[in-house]
Amino acid sequence: MLRNLTIKSKSFLLIGTFLLILILNGIGSLLATSHVQTKNKQFELETEKVLDFANLKYLLRALQETATDTTLMGDGYERLEKLKKEYLNAIQEMKSMHFSKEDYQNLKLLNSNFNNYYKALTSMATAGVKRTKTKTFSKILMEKFDNDVINIGNL
Repeated sequence: MLRNLTIKSKSFLLIGTFLLILILNGIGSLLATSHVQTKNKQFELETEKVLDFANLKYLLRALQETATDTTLMGDGYERLEKLKKEYLNAIQEMKSMHFSKEDYQNLKLLNSNFNNYYKALTSMATAGVKRTKTKTFSKILMEKFDNDVINIGNL
């Protein structure tokens, strides 16, 4: 069949085949690039999700540390309130993101336990502040008592 074709016809057939291969290669590259872009976008979303959950973990840990510091030192309520606001803002931002059902359930569970957790931390901090105030007051009374004993002894 190819023997009956002229050189010009064979050239057109060769060029046509080459163009067809080139077009198919271009379509394949386009589809592969599109697939890579989709995977890249999914990876970016997963990374953002992981970072957001890590931020929540950091905020919870900071809340706990601040409550402990408040318990021991007697001050720090402002920082507790600030961290609570940061946590609630982070939750609000995360709720607007596109997560899987499982991630939303984890976020909902975490958020539903937050109020009890925060109340426990503030109760602990309040008890520590009261204890610190009592300790400071006792120290002042003891110093006064010691001074009075010294003064009586000097008479």
